[in-house]
Amino acid sequence: MPSDMSDNLFSKTNRDIARTYWIIVGVVIGSLTALNIIDRILVRSRFKAAANNSPHPTRVKNKIGQIWATATAVLREAALPSVRSFTNKNTLLAMFTPLPLGRSVVVFIYMAMVAIMLSINVYTSGYWYYEKIAYRAAWVSVTQIPFVLLISGRLSLFTLLTNIPGERINWLHRWVGRVILVSVLVHMALFWRGWDLSDFLQTELEIMPMVRYGFGGFGVLGWIMFTSIAPVRWYTYELFYLNHLASVGALLWCLYMHVPKSAIYNVWLGIAFVAFDRFLRAALFLYSNIHSSSTSTTKSSYSLHFGHTAEIDILDRKENLTRVVIKDVKMKWRAGQHIYLSIPSLRPFESHPFSISNTYEALPLPGKEYKELGNATATHNGSRDLHLLISSRAGFSKQLHRKCGPADNAPVVLKAFIEGPYGSPPAWNTFETVVLIATSTGVTFTLPILEEIASNPACVRRIHFHWTVRHVSDLKLLTKRLARLGNKARGKGVDVFINIAVTCGTMKTAKDGKFVVGSDDGDSFGAAGSVASKGSEYLLLKTVEKDGTVDEITPVNGEPVASCCAATSPSQAAQAHTRTISTSSSNSSASDEEGAPCCCAAGTGNSCCETVCTCGFSSDDIEFSCGRPLISKMILPPIELAEGETVVACCANRRLMDDVRNYVGRVCDERAVHKGSGAQGVLCWTEGFY
Repeated sequence: MPSDMSDNLFSKTNRDIARTYWIIVGVVIGSLTALNIIDRILVRSRFKAAANNSPHPTRVKNKIGQIWATATAVLREAALPSVRSFTNKNTLLAMFTPLPLGRSVVVFIYMAMVAIMLSINVYTSGYWYYEKIAYRAAWVSVTQIPFVLLISGRLSLFTLLTNIPGERINWLHRWVGRVILVSVLVHMALFWRGWDLSDFLQTELEIMPMVRYGFGGFGVLGWIMFTSIAPVRWYTYELFYLNHLASVGALLWCLYMHVPKSAIYNVWLGIAFVAFDRFLRAALFLYSNIHSSSTSTTKSSYSLHFGHTAEIDILDRKENLTRVVIKDVKMKWRAGQHIYLSIPSLRPFESHPFSISNTYEALPLPGKEYKELGNATATHNGSRDLHLLISSRAGFSKQLHRKCGPADNAPVVLKAFIEGPYGSPPAWNTFETVVLIATSTGVTFTLPILEEIASNPACVRRIHFHWTVRHVSDLKLLTKRLARLGNKARGKGVDVFINIAVTCGTMKTAKDGKFVVGSDDGDSFGAAGSVASKGSEYLLLKTVEKDGTVDEITPVNGEPVASCCAATSPSQAAQAHTRTISTSSSNSSASDEEGAPCCCAAGTGNSCCETVCTCGFSSDDIEFSCGRPLISKMILPPIELAEGETVVACCANRRLMDDVRNYVGRVCDERAVHKGSGAQGVLCWTEGFY
């Protein structure tokens, strides 16, 4: 039961401060809710303008809109600058990378607010000096408990009102927790000091059970902070999550036994926020996983099923890529959202987030089949399947990949459970220009965006799609699908530019002048997708259509580009690997250095690159380039061409996301976006964890 001890001597001022804290929090949440409502109104107005064939549905049309656009542009520019991440790896060094400027300002304001709450109207001397500040710190600490729990849920009241998902606010959750730890430390230290001066410390510990619960709560809070630091979370997220839940429960119990009755409402409020989130998540989980199917040919009887059939197969053994197809999913989702996947037969009591790699609207035409991220086909059966593309790294993803190891071509079938979808990405088709940047499996985030826009362009007039991969073998998975989606979007009046940059490879030419790719494993593509015809020691990259026609990828303007091999020494290889080659245009190939070789393989010794970069050639649908493209070449041209608002979406490693944020912020500032120059707004959306 809660402590009977009261702080009536100081309660009025402390209660007023606690009330002020929640008034401020309420105003902030109310403001964010209002912004969410305004954003939805703007989205609907853009859809309406697009339906009325407005030439520029995203442009500002009145003075109020211009004021709103200017204020939005200023806030975006202020929030974007970032210190480049110290490392791309999940190490202790990555933990010390500062937050982006916008988030840092929010944390600083919150810390300043708490500091004022701790120090305002307190005695600077006198008999009650230590206890007065200690009681104040206690009230400030316990008042923050409900808030830190409010912003921790996936379907919390905060998320539902503001449309800010939990994964994009968890940085604030962690920093509020750290502030609570400091204020609790102040509370404990000052009481300790006062008891020590009065020679009352030992007696206090013996006769006051609430004090022992207070020390226990501080220990639990310290344990939560230690196990929540980045390296511990990354080492074993499953244990971290279970420990976090148990520790929060223990902390709430200690608080319940420690705080006076006048402050116990904070504990109950925190429990209510957690219960609200868990209840909605449980309801969503049941809705997503309980479905019915007909048990007879007459469809007069149905049976209920719990869980989904998951077909799992390996797409690329060299790149350790695994595809999971969740069958007969009835929930709706949008491009850029993710789900939590659980497969009890592999790892019970675990669920892991993965981006959805297809769109809800996309269905094959009746009687048609197409290659979808590999060898498996999707057929039109009236249901929607959810696709996940997973890179095998460690833990669950590695075990999932190994499960398919013994299988040849047939997918492994397991029972799976899903929860979601989660995430609140912007309405991609309400922007005039869309720039999509991805590296490696980050394409699972950007590819559904392209697919969604191809299905319903709405306001979109231009798409620039950039995908950077390490090896040419990665192209086998998505070249056909990218070409199909690009043609679909072009057929609806969208200007589409697709570039694939290969960072580890060389280019060779065949006798007929066409560019060829070196064979890594001697395997050819499937007959219905991109194929490689054998010619001596090389393979010629082609695409074969259903009718048997062959679309060969030929050099730009028919001009061959000199081939290149790996450097003759490790040092030269390193220099070649870091050389940046710009993306070729739609009609010509260009590099930053005149005649610079496009070799970027980090080979050893005198060996040539094992894989091939199809540098400098183009097909009608996709352009290829060698080396890492410049960020300026990817972002600046479409922004300069844009006659309406632009969105730049990036899913990549930490450093590239920081570089993209900094560059977009700099370009917006230089072009004076929405500040009288005529330049239109730019939204930068990065998908990742900081």
